[in-house]
Amino acid sequence: MKQRYQKLKRLKIDPNSCVDLVCDDYTGKQYISKKVFKDASPLVIHQFRTEVDVLSSLHTPYIPELVDVQESESEMTLIETWIDGVQLDQWVKMHCFLKLGFRKRWILAIYKCLEQVHQLDYVYVDLKPQNLLVGQGQIFLIDFNSCIHSDATHIASASSFNYLQRENDVSFRLDTLAMYRLIRWLYPKNILLCLMRKTSFEKSRKSFCRLIWFERLVFIFLFICLSLSIITTCTLNQKDPLERYLKNHRKEDFPAAYQFCKNENPEDAIYLWIENEWLDTSLLKDKKMAAFFMQEAVDSNNPEICAYLLEHIPSSILNQQMNLTFTLYQKSGKVPESKWLQAYANTLRKTNDLNHCDQLVAYLFHQEIVISAEQYKVLGQIYIHHLEAVKASMASQYLEYGLFLKSRHIENLTIPSSLAEKFSQDEQWKSLYAFWRA
Repeated sequence: MKQRYQKLKRLKIDPNSCVDLVCDDYTGKQYISKKVFKDASPLVIHQFRTEVDVLSSLHTPYIPELVDVQESESEMTLIETWIDGVQLDQWVKMHCFLKLGFRKRWILAIYKCLEQVHQLDYVYVDLKPQNLLVGQGQIFLIDFNSCIHSDATHIASASSFNYLQRENDVSFRLDTLAMYRLIRWLYPKNILLCLMRKTSFEKSRKSFCRLIWFERLVFIFLFICLSLSIITTCTLNQKDPLERYLKNHRKEDFPAAYQFCKNENPEDAIYLWIENEWLDTSLLKDKKMAAFFMQEAVDSNNPEICAYLLEHIPSSILNQQMNLTFTLYQKSGKVPESKWLQAYANTLRKTNDLNHCDQLVAYLFHQEIVISAEQYKVLGQIYIHHLEAVKASMASQYLEYGLFLKSRHIENLTIPSSLAEKFSQDEQWKSLYAFWRA
């Protein structure tokens, strides 16, 4: 013993025995050395031999492994694997929120370990948190010197943790009661565990498993009910954004309320707001809001909605959104005022927007709207600026609209010479230009 195992730390000592942490000089591994003196009481020596017998017969990962047994003239020693862990009661104090998965796995591991002890016709007797070590997420049962044979006449040692072990009869029922006490300690607030059977060790284990499964099913059921409740509540409260806006007409509530309607009726949202008089016209005095509704009206292709916005949006905002306003005029069929047309033509000339210029000419011609020679000239300047991009159909449309203005006795109308030169070979242009010069 002195030659191979060197003491590292004294863990426990009393007049009958001592426990040390030792190191194997051959392998460098650490072990637990349990030593009992030959002059100890017969009961201590008997329990030491019982522990050796139990450890040598058990094969489970949840207990220390017996490594060596030695005997001298003055002492008996057993060497077992050292488990680097913390006593269960201390571990629970350090981890207040003990996970349910840990508790279930540990209890089942203890059940398996005690079942093997029972198969050897032994009763563990001293089951308590201090005899359970937690290390690396696993639980280990130690101190098998408290085991007694099932046919013993009295209990050799009693656990202060489990008051039920004070019974005189020795049977596997003692471990059943101890497990019940331990489970109640690990699940202090679980009322269902009161239903566990206490008559048989095997029935006790099965009762625990059933209760854990029942508890899990209850949790799943409650989770499903809660999820359905949340979904139902959200469904019932979906109208809240619209109701909240209609109740207070607050500007900040509008986006959510309008989006709700658009989700329900993607194509008729703006129609519903105008038809049901939900739209507060004060919103149309805001530049961003007005632009938003103008775009919604354009997308709806509804002439009445376009006309409604042209009537209720202030002219100052309409003049800031010229292209959108023009589109509203196009779709509504309303004829813009001459003053607005002049302003729009000047805007197009400043931006040199050929596409919108061509659309404006087509709209004026289709609606038979008469403009002045000066306004007609302004539109022609845009064509000149984009001469390379101007198509024959665009030029012919511009010329045809000029002929219409001539028929309405508008004087001093001119056609840019650059247009006449570029499209002099186009048949449509040639026929229209002949009428122009006649």
